[in-house]
Amino acid sequence: MAHNAAVKAAIPSSQRLVFQVKDGWGPRCAHLGVPVPDEALPCTNDRSEFWHKVAPALAAS
Repeated sequence: MAHNAAVKAAIPSSQRLVFQVKDGWGPRCAHLGVPVPDEALPCTNDRSEFWHKVAPALAAS
């Protein structure tokens, strides 16, 4: 939290984007002045995907 506050204090709001993945492409593309892609924003921080990748390592230990 302190880091976020320091960044907000140091960088003008017109030059920064506080982005949350759940917001999708819209805010990011608007900030960068580029069109929104036709495909969905990639999301690889999915709980089921995480456990699919971690389970084999846990089983091996």
